[in-house]
Amino acid sequence: MTTRIRPYFKAWHIISGLSDGLVAQKIYNDGIDILVDLSGHTSKNRLAVFAWKAAPV
Repeated sequence: MTTRIRPYFKAWHIISGLSDGLVAQKIYNDGIDILVDLSGHTSKNRLAVFAWKAAPV
């Protein structure tokens, strides 16, 4: 899926290995308005990043 959707985005960051707090800080610093988690409720999701409320939507 990454290969198919990546060309549609201005920026793309690999966040595996980063803490939730660091990911949230990157989101905030990049001025991201909408945050979408495409992995859902799988074992490697990053749903905890949403708790930091780094993006308005």
